[in-house]
Amino acid sequence: MRLKQVKQIDLTQLEALYSQVGWSPRKLQQLMRQSWLCLALYQNHQLIGFARVVSDHTWNATIWDVVIHPAYQRKGLGKYLVYQMIRWIKQHNVIHISLFAESRAVTFYQRIGFEVVANAKAMFWC
Repeated sequence: MRLKQVKQIDLTQLEALYSQVGWSPRKLQQLMRQSWLCLALYQNHQLIGFARVVSDHTWNATIWDVVIHPAYQRKGLGKYLVYQMIRWIKQHNVIHISLFAESRAVTFYQRIGFEVVANAKAMFWC
């Protein structure tokens, strides 16, 4: 297994990975270009994991799109990707790390140290 920081990626493999977990891949090239950090996890040149960070490079960083191929889930790879992202963010002295999680993933993120902020004033334009 090999972890790689990427600026460019085989978009066909990335699209397939997103589809494997039931996500609708859209504008993947733009997502890559506008992300601060993208990490890819490979097994024999096959993309099996991906995650990215968007940041202002000073104050806030948000982890997005932590995706592990279903055949490799529940092996600690998602946790590994998130910890590598946190380590990289902290090395760059960014103060706040956040993420948005699907309801089925909240427990996963809580187990690795994230907290649900009950009184947060998060708002979204829909």
